[in-house]
Amino acid sequence: MICCSKVIDILWSDPRGKRGCYPNTSRGGGCYFGPDITSRILNKYQLKMLIRSHECKPEGYEICHDGKVITVFSASNYYEEGSNRGAYIRVSSGTPPRFFQYQMTRATCLRPLYQRVNAVESSAIRMLKERMISRKTDLIRVFQLQDCSKSGKLSVGQWAFSMENVLGLNLPWRSLSSRLVTTDKDGNTDYMSSFQDIHIQKPVKEVQSTLIETVYRYRSDLQMIFNVIDSDHSGLISMEEFRSMWKLFTSYYSVCIDDSQLDELAERMDLNKDGSIDFNEFLKAFYVVHKFDKLNKSDTKDA
Repeated sequence: MICCSKVIDILWSDPRGKRGCYPNTSRGGGCYFGPDITSRILNKYQLKMLIRSHECKPEGYEICHDGKVITVFSASNYYEEGSNRGAYIRVSSGTPPRFFQYQMTRATCLRPLYQRVNAVESSAIRMLKERMISRKTDLIRVFQLQDCSKSGKLSVGQWAFSMENVLGLNLPWRSLSSRLVTTDKDGNTDYMSSFQDIHIQKPVKEVQSTLIETVYRYRSDLQMIFNVIDSDHSGLISMEEFRSMWKLFTSYYSVCIDDSQLDELAERMDLNKDGSIDFNEFLKAFYVVHKFDKLNKSDTKDA
């Protein structure tokens, strides 16, 4: 049997950036453990990673300790409506962990079954639109290649082919077209309307959209690389560390980003000009804005 104190340690111990092991003052039980403790335990038992829960995270998950500790928290709106997303993780052999986020509302939980199903479908469409906006440049390129007459229109079949060709999600794109793109009376899609309800917040107007999309698409992977490079676990990254991180990232993912773009972006994100960037704030600057959020909230209130 496991004694009570061991259960408390398992449930209430939380990872922190500071080295060592010390009392968890906020929980009243368990401890805080640093990256050195994580490395020692994983090495001792020949493990690669610790996936744990029982700690609310704003995005539903968090990666820390050089990418060796992942927190997954599945209860969205834990404190109050809108306080946090929920998430789950899919782990497969030979591929990096994949995170899936979602968020329910108090109004949704009180609705009849058919309305809850509609809300889940809407959430799935939102996530799909986020995937689309993260590949906007690639999608537009393929749309325009299909659009030989330069009319801004494609047949539903051509639009569906382009979506699958770029996103590779094996989805029924023809059926989804009514939720994702505007179609005229002749059955042709206005392919640029695929992006009309959603955009990526641009912290720097001068930065090319391809770089912004790349940062958004790989933000979880960048966070893991950052945790490896941020050896002092300060949460701050120097300009040199920023460049080193991108060198690792671009070589691993075969992503081509011009150095001058990175330098310009880094300089502009160094708000107080002290030669370092708060990397978490840097990533938060690249979030998806849904233009119809306010409309949806008013609909929910009226329901």
